[in-house]
Amino acid sequence: MKILYLFMMASLFAAWWAAMRRARQNFRGLTPVLGWLIGLGFFLLCPLLIMVLYNGYEVPAYIGANGNWTVVDFSKVGFLGSMMVVWVALLLSFIVVLLLLPKDSGAGGDGDFDFDLPRLQRVLTISMVLSLLQWGVAIYAAGGLMQFLLSHWYTRGEELAEQYGHWFSLWLQLTLANQIFFTGVAAFYASLQLRQRRYRWRFFSLVLLFFVVEMVMEGNRIFIAVFLLSVISSCWLFGRKKVIAGILLVAPLIAFAFVAWASLRSSLTNIEENFAGYLTTDIGNRTETTLIDAFDGTGSMLLLHVVNDFGREHPYLYGLSYSRALTFVIPRSVYPQRPESFSVMLADTYEPGQGTSLSSTVLGEMYANFGPFSMLLLPLFTAALISLHNRLIARRERYVLLASVSFVLMIWHVRIAFAETFVSFLLCGVAIWGLGLESGLCSRVQTHASHRQ
Repeated sequence: MKILYLFMMASLFAAWWAAMRRARQNFRGLTPVLGWLIGLGFFLLCPLLIMVLYNGYEVPAYIGANGNWTVVDFSKVGFLGSMMVVWVALLLSFIVVLLLLPKDSGAGGDGDFDFDLPRLQRVLTISMVLSLLQWGVAIYAAGGLMQFLLSHWYTRGEELAEQYGHWFSLWLQLTLANQIFFTGVAAFYASLQLRQRRYRWRFFSLVLLFFVVEMVMEGNRIFIAVFLLSVISSCWLFGRKKVIAGILLVAPLIAFAFVAWASLRSSLTNIEENFAGYLTTDIGNRTETTLIDAFDGTGSMLLLHVVNDFGREHPYLYGLSYSRALTFVIPRSVYPQRPESFSVMLADTYEPGQGTSLSSTVLGEMYANFGPFSMLLLPLFTAALISLHNRLIARRERYVLLASVSFVLMIWHVRIAFAETFVSFLLCGVAIWGLGLESGLCSRVQTHASHRQ
């Protein structure tokens, strides 16, 4: 069995790498298609490869997860069907990129444009100020700074949701959109400096510090992880091999910090005690656990179970989770049957009564809704994304921020439900358009030929 799984993973990585190279040939910059490919590679291919190499994975007991979804055993045939679904869906998606994405977009790359870096810094400052206001509101709602630090990073949101209801949910969606916007603009800001080899260390250090503070305040590691992925992507686009080498050298420390943070964030006032507990806890194979956690591999684990279980033990959703993209603004008092988010639906299915949320990646949501048709739906989504990509690149001067935000959103979407991604995209687009943030930010470089004309 392991030889078959290794063949499947080898073919997927070969097709993924070919698609990545096509994306770089098409346009040297941060684009939706590149983000989509990076997200699929990081949140799906890498965790699956790790599990294949170790013949599976079991979530450590100290995490407190329950149910059969916490175990994947590749030494048995029970997951062969799930792997075949994943293999076909991903392989077809990479083939779609190779067939539909032209080698040359006709727009060149970011090197063919001039960008106003001071204006870009002002955009980032606006986003940071909005986040500071949001954190201030969160601290006030929690009853003060000490109460905020004492509260669990996850349950504090549930408590505030019970207290403020639908308005708090809308507030969370707005703050989430701002976080995504900040990550996308920061990724573009770093990309420009890597391309030009001219670094504004003072402001860039402020951006990095802000990511760390954001992780502490929100408890979530995903945005700093996505930002690091964007930096590595830009290094690859512009041939910054030394920077990549430096990042790879510190990657084990970053992975360890991310995994340890999962234990520390439960209470920021007991960090020393929690860290000692993490170091002494028996978590089985610590290397595999660290790798799985670094790549957020539990989403891929749950994906395999979703493919096995939905349509058999659990009924298909038939688009129910996607409908939330249209109903999220309706208060539950007006529409009591309003669907929960897909992550909550999964938690109710696999961890009933635990008050948590779970992710099964973008493919897991597709399969839970539409079953085997997801093997075609994922390539179709990729084709639609290529259409959006072409439009954004063709009018780069007008959509430079939207393209960068879409790059981050597509990485993020691989592990997050469609409704959250869709709403965040709309809110970011409205903010960019309504505030005129694109105006004067980008202009095409005038060539000698154009001057003669």
